[in-house]
Amino acid sequence: MNYHFINTDAVSNGDTSYHDTWIQRGIAVTSGREDYRDKINRIERGDTVLLYVKRVGVVALGTMLDDQAQDVYPPATISPREPVEYQRKVKWFIDIRNQPLHYMQVKELRGQFPLNAVDSLITGRAKILQAIELLAR
Repeated sequence: MNYHFINTDAVSNGDTSYHDTWIQRGIAVTSGREDYRDKINRIERGDTVLLYVKRVGVVALGTMLDDQAQDVYPPATISPREPVEYQRKVKWFIDIRNQPLHYMQVKELRGQFPLNAVDSLITGRAKILQAIELLAR
């Protein structure tokens, strides 16, 4: 099993993060060029995803439930700004929106912020997961 950050990309959405809707609907989303579909499709079924909100931190952990993204078009997209979204099904099993793992703590434990729409979590993984488990109690 692998671990991945998935960024909510609030910057492209007028500084609005739709993570509450992601959690409510049990999905993860990328959007934009087709290579963003490829990025979310690199996550394998059963992998763990960490829902990351820029300038907030990690707000949830989930398990990827499907094998590839579905192309979703308006009016079914979550963001009204996106002409197409690439959506995957996720079982969000830890919700720490009320007490997120702060983005500066992510940087401290990992050595950098998650920089891409989808980033593998290798460096600092054990410490980050331990910190999330403590917050989830």
